[in-house]
Amino acid sequence: MRIFGANEFASSAARHIAERLRSARSAVITGGSTARRIYTELRRFEGIPNLEIAFSDERSVPPDHDASNYGMARRTLLDPLGLTNIHRIYGEDDPVEAAAAYEEDVRDLVESGFDLVLLGLGDDAHIAALFPGAGAVSEKTRLCVPVERPDGMRGITLTLPALLSGKEIIVAADGGGKAGAVRRAIRGDEPPDAAPVQGLAAADRVTFLLDEGAGGLLS
Repeated sequence: MRIFGANEFASSAARHIAERLRSARSAVITGGSTARRIYTELRRFEGIPNLEIAFSDERSVPPDHDASNYGMARRTLLDPLGLTNIHRIYGEDDPVEAAAAYEEDVRDLVESGFDLVLLGLGDDAHIAALFPGAGAVSEKTRLCVPVERPDGMRGITLTLPALLSGKEIIVAADGGGKAGAVRRAIRGDEPPDAAPVQGLAAADRVTFLLDEGAGGLLS
C-alpha cells in the first residue's frame, strides 16, 4: 500500500504504474474518474511500449459515447502514447454476444497472465463491473460476462478468474468518499458478494495506491 498527498496522487500513481508498464507485455486498464486523472499524468512518461491493452469492463454503449471506458482511455492515454495493440470490448453489440467474443479475444492473455491489472474502487467496494450482490461476482469459470449495472445501464465485465490472472494487481482510489471502501478492502472480512474487492484478498500481489483522503480511515 502506498499513500500519497492529494495534490500529488495522480502524478505519483502514474509514475508507479509507468515503471511497471515499461517492462510489461500486457495490461488490463479500467474506467472511472480516478483512472482518468491517472491516465492524464501517465501519458507524460516515456518508455512505455506498445503492449497489449485489455479492459476490465465496459458499458453497453458505442466507443464515441461519453460513458465509454474505451473512449475515455483512448482520448486520455491510448492515442497520446500511440498504443495501438488494443483489445476493445464492443459495447455497442449485444452484451451477451460481446462478453462471449471478448472472452475468446483475451483467453490467451489470461492463460499466460496479464503483467499488470489496474483497477479502480467504487464507494460500494466494487471493482470492474463486479457490483455487490451481482451473480457475476461469484462466477468461477467464465472470463467475461454481461451485467446489469446499478446505474441502470447494461455492461460487460471481466470476472475474478480473469482479473486474478494478473501478475501484479493495482487498485487505485482517491478522495474521502472512497475511505470506507478502502477500509473494507484492506481490513474487512466480508465475502466478495458483499464487497467485490474482497475477491482479490487471496492474492499476495495486490498494491493499493491511495491519496490521504481514501486512506483516511486506516489509521
